[in-house]
Amino acid sequence: MPSGSSTERAPRRFVGTLVLLTVRGLVLWLVVPLTLLLWPVVSLALRRRGVSLGQFLGWVDLNLISAIQRLLGDLLFDAPIPWTPFVAASKLKHRIYGIDAF
Repeated sequence: MPSGSSTERAPRRFVGTLVLLTVRGLVLWLVVPLTLLLWPVVSLALRRRGVSLGQFLGWVDLNLISAIQRLLGDLLFDAPIPWTPFVAASKLKHRIYGIDAF
């Protein structure tokens, strides 16, 4: 088989997914409260742009996932998800659920 085939990457993807979910779950315990504390400061400007609290949390979470993937590097991930620009925050449907923190 050629190097880098899907059967060789499967265990790495599995481990990468487990590590990502574990790290993200732990970091969400810090990120969500900090984001909620930041919300009253930035809410007026964000609401004018059509960004709700849920969309703001979703934007923060998507970029958190991208940052974790970049920090863990190529050993565990083929390619990290791209950064989500803030201008796209008003169109996000991504949400953080309670189960994500466990």
